[in-house]
Amino acid sequence: RAVDTQQIAPAPRNPIDVLFVIDDSGSMGPEQANLAANLESFLEVFRSNQADFHLGVITTDMIAENRKGRLVAPFVTQDTPSLTQAFQAMVNVGSNGSSDEQALAAISAATSEPLLSSVNQGFIRPSADLAIVLLGDEDDGSALTPDQVATQVKFLKSSAAVTVGGFAGLGGLDCLFPGVVENWKISRFIKAFPTNVEGVCTRDMSVLRSIAGQAQNRRCIVPLKWPVDGDSGVRVFVNGAPASYVQLYQEGDATPQVEVSPCPPQGGELTVIYDSCW
Repeated sequence: RAVDTQQIAPAPRNPIDVLFVIDDSGSMGPEQANLAANLESFLEVFRSNQADFHLGVITTDMIAENRKGRLVAPFVTQDTPSLTQAFQAMVNVGSNGSSDEQALAAISAATSEPLLSSVNQGFIRPSADLAIVLLGDEDDGSALTPDQVATQVKFLKSSAAVTVGGFAGLGGLDCLFPGVVENWKISRFIKAFPTNVEGVCTRDMSVLRSIAGQAQNRRCIVPLKWPVDGDSGVRVFVNGAPASYVQLYQEGDATPQVEVSPCPPQGGELTVIYDSCW
């Protein structure tokens, strides 16, 4: 058995605004219900990190006047009563929206004027980080390119971090053909951001927790004496409490690293216990 103890540097995190972009076309009722049923794992990452967050929802419908990048309801925060239930109600946006899904156009509208200073006012804070989460079983039909919208979002958040993740395909017909969904516009938009998490052709909502972890914990990276992957038994603790971790690999750098969650904003001690030898 071996023990590795490392110090975690203080890393106060920015507030974060999270925009869910949900396909509300005819096939999406069950997918929205699946998302709603798994939101607690997403929210728990933010709660455990004592995050200051805004959560808002738009749809892919760019036809209906009450959509077109408008928040479907007032955004919620960590102080919203019955937060999980309130957010579950928000993501169940219905399945009567346009069959011409335009996620990119909706993101563009939601993150620009006139909506930023009108119906979406207050949701996106100038100094806050931004996370965008997409859910859809069809590709984007808007005239905008992934690069155009990615450039707009990066310019809006030039002094803050952006994380983009989501579910492309969800097991739809295009998932029968290898490589098709990976070339969708929404998939290419997700990959346009260095910090991204994508679930391709999957209904496994555990991806939500990965998205939340990337958005909140990307700064909590700690070097170790020895790697933590492989068949060895490993236990990881942050300030004495059990913690989740992901082994990181840096190209050209042999130093093992982990990204831990939760990540204490004020820093502390990381302890890794190797219960067996390799």
